[in-house]
Amino acid sequence: MKGLPQVHPDMRRAKFWVGLDDRVAAPQDPKAAQRSVATGVLDLRQEIPFNPEQPSTEPPVGFNQDGRPWSAEAWAEVVRNIDRARPLSARGVTVKRANVRRWPTASACFRTADDREFDQFQETRLHIFEPVSVLGESQDQAWWWIRSQIVSGWVRRQHVALDDEEAWTAMKDEARPRLLIVGNDVATEPQPYDWAVSAKPLEFGAYLPLWPVSDPLEPNGIPVGGQTPVGHHVVGYPVRTTDGRLAVHAALVKDTDRVHLGPLPCTRAEVIASAFRLLGDRYSWGDKLGTHDCSSLTMDAYRTVGIQVPRNSAAQARALTPVAIWAEGTTYTRRLSDLRTLAQPGDLLMMPGHVMMYLGLWNDTAYAIHAFVGYAERTGGRLRAFAVNSVEVSSLATLTRDGTVYLEACTRVVRVL
Repeated sequence: MKGLPQVHPDMRRAKFWVGLDDRVAAPQDPKAAQRSVATGVLDLRQEIPFNPEQPSTEPPVGFNQDGRPWSAEAWAEVVRNIDRARPLSARGVTVKRANVRRWPTASACFRTADDREFDQFQETRLHIFEPVSVLGESQDQAWWWIRSQIVSGWVRRQHVALDDEEAWTAMKDEARPRLLIVGNDVATEPQPYDWAVSAKPLEFGAYLPLWPVSDPLEPNGIPVGGQTPVGHHVVGYPVRTTDGRLAVHAALVKDTDRVHLGPLPCTRAEVIASAFRLLGDRYSWGDKLGTHDCSSLTMDAYRTVGIQVPRNSAAQARALTPVAIWAEGTTYTRRLSDLRTLAQPGDLLMMPGHVMMYLGLWNDTAYAIHAFVGYAERTGGRLRAFAVNSVEVSSLATLTRDGTVYLEACTRVVRVL
């Protein structure tokens, strides 16, 4: 198997990079960091009107999931679904990892007929048990227009359960005891007495509330679904009732190194380690495949230490503190010098439409971990593109697929911690 250029196997381990810089282990103040990026995170307490994006009446230039161009008739249905939408005012939480769509339709819009991953209608996926404001409903009543901390858009109605204001406010309280998922392949235990919470997958970066200690399930060791909670965490799992309301059921999650009580210690080392837990995961535009794209990788890595940064790369660039800003034409040597003297591992490297997590310098070459589509090599005067479509470590001396050196395509370095 061909490895990535200038990346040897040890570099695909978080400890390799953490061990190069003593600063990454220094504890940081997550509250101070969160205040510094709050301008890029949506405030759910703020009341805003129902004002979804209005589409053009002309069908989009693109192809649906069957590889066919969007027809005027199919697009007219989407437009009607928005034009005749009605405002709502409710609070809720997601009961699964919910797709957020630009328009109220599950149909895709790809740039080419053979594409099946870069769906231009996909905004992101919300984590399970995420608080949202419900501000509108589509004409067909199948979609709700919601606002979360990171995005506004359309979600399937059945993926959100409504809650009363007091309980919803408590749900947003990050001081409440919660279990954080910090690994892949985590699920609730099978439960033959409550199929609503049985063997449910839990994604990296999700937080679930611990079952209240006042309940007899946890302190008295009473079994959950006939299984002892010894060696497990008892969590509250969100269930949507038949009338659309939220019901929280008890579920068991194994106590392993893939879960953590509350956020991880707030250090750059933990942020880097969190990014490396996703190493090798498939690149996923808008998280539609259930994995990460470039900006959700950096967002979720910082989420594990209790810091919510904006969702997309442009918003991250605007909200985060600049460490270095590079104008077009800034030399490669100057950029390396700035990284050496100004940057720290865990900082983010921004380029148009992309973000990478900086890892450090090795043999005077800069490296980053990122979720990316690919790179290129120039041989015999010709540029040859290679697909990656994965979360990987790469040298910033590597070429992008259009032939620009990655480091020279960067516009700035920004900092969270």
